[in-house]
Amino acid sequence: MDYFWIIVDYLKSNFFYDLRSSLISISFVLLLYFLNKLLKDKGEKILKTVKYLVETAMCFAILIIVL
Repeated sequence: MDYFWIIVDYLKSNFFYDLRSSLISISFVLLLYFLNKLLKDKGEKILKTVKYLVETAMCFAILIIVL
């Protein structure tokens, strides 16, 4: 449990310094996650593929707006 709080304190001090940096950090992590899911998707189910595309585009748009 101590390792968890060490990691949380490290993230809080380095990545969540202010609102802008926290939005950038969270959006970048989510962008990587959804992009990975999109790349692994075979395209067999159209709704699932569109969902991954929208999630990836939203994270990318937030990064563009904030930067």
